[in-house]
Amino acid sequence: MATVFRKSQIDKEKLREIILKNPDDLLPGLSFIDQQIGSEEYGIIDFLGVNVKGELIIVNLGTAINEGLLVSSLSQLTWLKENKSLLKRLFFSENIDFDKAPQIVLVGNWFSERFKFAVFQLPRQNIHLIEYKYLIAEGKDAIIFEEIADKNRCECEPAAPRQPQTENIPENRAHLTVQSKDTLWKSQKELLTSEEIAEFLDFDFNLGEERPAA
Repeated sequence: MATVFRKSQIDKEKLREIILKNPDDLLPGLSFIDQQIGSEEYGIIDFLGVNVKGELIIVNLGTAINEGLLVSSLSQLTWLKENKSLLKRLFFSENIDFDKAPQIVLVGNWFSERFKFAVFQLPRQNIHLIEYKYLIAEGKDAIIFEEIADKNRCECEPAAPRQPQTENIPENRAHLTVQSKDTLWKSQKELLTSEEIAEFLDFDFNLGEERPAA
């Protein structure tokens, strides 16, 4: 019998804890080099990371709809540029290529159509929108991450499939990662059945929840 998970709320600190332990779940090859870095003027970066190509990654989290998240993240690009010399000294051992443009990763429980439209009007800036769903069932909890793609961009530039990450999962956490609608894995590394996948992907509909208007 399949375990039925129900959607639940999660505070930002718990979300931070989960992501800090599993940065690769957001983007393959991502590792964090610092957190809570920046300034009051430009905004504080939740996580500063680097990928295998040596590109800096700004990761900012939101547990509620916050269109200021995009503005703050774009402002933080200016902070990185203005403080390049300082960052080179602080992270000299991290193999960062400061000639490459940083990427931005925005993580939220839901992004409005207006928010996504604004992001996808910035073709020169590599911005990733990743929605999460936090689920609980019978004393266990799970989280699903799914990257939101620009439909127009996907028609000509299909994204390469991403491999699920299931290593180093805390004992009491059924930590799940969704990379596509036909790939969903348990912490026990067993592929879910089609019925179980449907339960996860359709739980919003089954609960009759309504999302706010964009």
